Amino acid sequence: MKLSKYVMLALAGLAFAACSNEDAEQNSLSNGKSVSISIANMAKPDSRATGSFSDEIQKIPVADISNLKVIFLAGDQISSTTTFDKGTNVDGIYTFHKVPGDVNAVAILGNTDKVITVHSSFSTLLDAIKKDLIGQQSTPNDIVVYGKSTSWSASGSCSDESGATSTLYDAGQITVQPLLARIEIGGIACTDLGESSASEVALYKELTLSKIGIDNILTAVDGSETISYPATEQGQKDWNAATGWYIDPFNPEIELKDKDALPNVYVYNVAPGAAPRIILTVANGVFNNGVSGNLDMPQYVRASSYTDDKGTEITAFEAGKIYKVNYAFTCNNIKPWIPVETICVKVDIVIPNWTIVNLTPDFD
Repeated sequence: MKLSKYVMLALAGLAFAACSNEDAEQNSLSNGKSVSISIANMAKPDSRATGSFSDEIQKIPVADISNLKVIFLAGDQISSTTTFDKGTNVDGIYTFHKVPGDVNAVAILGNTDKVITVHSSFSTLLDAIKKDLIGQQSTPNDIVVYGKSTSWSASGSCSDESGATSTLYDAGQITVQPLLARIEIGGIACTDLGESSASEVALYKELTLSKIGIDNILTAVDGSETISYPATEQGQKDWNAATGWYIDPFNPEIELKDKDALPNVYVYNVAPGAAPRIILTVANGVFNNGVSGNLDMPQYVRASSYTDDKGTEITAFEAGKIYKVNYAFTCNNIKPWIPVETICVKVDIVIPNWTIVNLTPDFD
């Protein structure tokens, strides 16, 4: 597979390495080992922080990749060797020479300026990058991309420019994809606003929406702390010591007076792992009988669980996927939020070809 021109530019200046297919066991290991990899093109979604949903039908273009880093690992430790004789051929196979013998994995990081320290933990580095990204409202153009291979197979011998030979290990093709998942919340509407009801539950004819956000945002990384800076410029609130709540105020507040869905889409970066919960804050409401809901406000519409179209519960989000939520609710879904209690929400999920996951809430 040929690499995109962006990857080629990122790796410009690499020298060609001549390698043979002789029996690996016949070659000297005195100079360490050589490792060859190829990097698959990475696709990106076309979405933005507010506006329309990502288009699941459109062709997904190749993403820009900059600041490409190839990191060799011995277990979880970043290798002490930071400079390699690197080579490439026209087919996009990259070969690194004199790799330390204890290296057993290779990782690719792109679009990050994070300082990489040798002899440090790679998983700790990834956690730090995730926390930085969660604290930003980045676009898919510049999202950090990541790939890793632990697949090693001796495939012959390799000689570098000086003529030194070593065993050549093939790390295979590394698929590079976004490090995080993204959640797009749109289609915000109250589907029975203004309707009459024969039940004892009074329905609203008007609603004032003040905030939207997600909680459970950091437990997917390491669960140890909240983040001290905002998800966007509008602010962030820590709901409690265990989880962080990114909360974005509507400025001005949004008045719902009909059943039409709001046009904007609100986007968050989320770590792969435990699915975040979506919270919509209702600051005020007017019941059908004209009585204001001020005495009972604010209240909340909270999505706390997801199921797919087969009824399977989705408890975790996956990296490289956009989760699209049509946040349509009913008046009965507007309830007080007591942190120790939950409101059950069923969400239908449809997974298109590569990254977009459609979520249509079904509120209990």
